Amino acid sequence: MKHRWIYLLLGGLMTFYACSSNDEPELPKEKPEPRLSKVDSLALVKIYQAADGDNWLAPWEDLNDPYTWKGGATALDTVANEYRVVAFWLYAGEAHGVISPYIGDLTELVELQITGKNLTGEIPKEIGNLKNLRSLEILQTSMTGGIPKEVVLLPNLEYLEIGSNPNITGELPEELSQVNKPNAKYRFWYNSLTGKVPSGIVLEFLNLMGNKYTEYPFEYCFEGKTNVGMEENYISGTIPDSVLADSYALEKLQILTINQKDECKFSNAPDWFYP
Repeated sequence: MKHRWIYLLLGGLMTFYACSSNDEPELPKEKPEPRLSKVDSLALVKIYQAADGDNWLAPWEDLNDPYTWKGGATALDTVANEYRVVAFWLYAGEAHGVISPYIGDLTELVELQITGKNLTGEIPKEIGNLKNLRSLEILQTSMTGGIPKEVVLLPNLEYLEIGSNPNITGELPEELSQVNKPNAKYRFWYNSLTGKVPSGIVLEFLNLMGNKYTEYPFEYCFEGKTNVGMEENYISGTIPDSVLADSYALEKLQILTINQKDECKFSNAPDWFYP
């Protein structure tokens, strides 16, 4: 939030010079000690309660005292004179619960991590409200349903990892084709995703290892295209002639589809393709 510091300092100088023609400029009143944002505070309590916070790896001592809350980081908003939550790490451990839609009220979050094998419910689409989010991880849960389009479309997301959630099902959102982030990494490994991979995705890497895919999106084999890793799926079928005729594309396909389950293979792969 450096821009807010700069804005405050410039504003103070401008006010000072505007008053300098008077005998004595009036000194600014001292601001009260900043507190945690009321919006963030209420959201965190709702999240804690919904996700069985008393049984987290690091439970909070007093819900009425934010200074006893663990698992987050804040930054000072100098304009509003309040602290905003910029990072939140929810380590649920053995706790049973769900992720509250109030997670979407933590609008200054830059980093969010959620893990807990007994967490259930769906991934809240309200995470899509977190426009400043750069890193999101949802790992090793029992959450169900699909991946919301609102999550994959987060504008500033650089790292997305939704992994080891065996009850996350369905297809990737078609809106993923709108993503154009050549330096971003999206990982959806060891879930139960199926169907077709959307066309036109621009990422550094899309990891779909350990799901239930049966087809490879051959458009991504060629040079300059997103690396789509689909190891340990159920991919078989026929390699297109355009890929067979392009040594780079064929080698890339081999690397990104190794170790398929149930001995699934391409029917027309060259002899060297499967060592």
